[in-house]
Amino acid sequence: MAGNAEAEANALFSAIDMNNLAAVSAADLKVIKGTHDAAEDAEVNAFNPAASGAATALQLRPLLFHLSIRSREAKTNCRQ
Repeated sequence: MAGNAEAEANALFSAIDMNNLAAVSAADLKVIKGTHDAAEDAEVNAFNPAASGAATALQLRPLLFHLSIRSREAKTNCRQ
């Protein structure tokens, strides 16, 4: 399940100039926000319930962490 998600997210971010987020397009901002929201929702829904689906959550954690960091970086750079 998570095998292609990181590659797909990286492909979406590859078109965004992370060094010039002041010029990010509305479509790119939608990608950044959507990725952040999906990672945040997955973290809340997958990681907070400690007993439910622990093995699956552990498999997804590196991907979700990566997506969360990428989206936070993008949001931080947008504010500069």
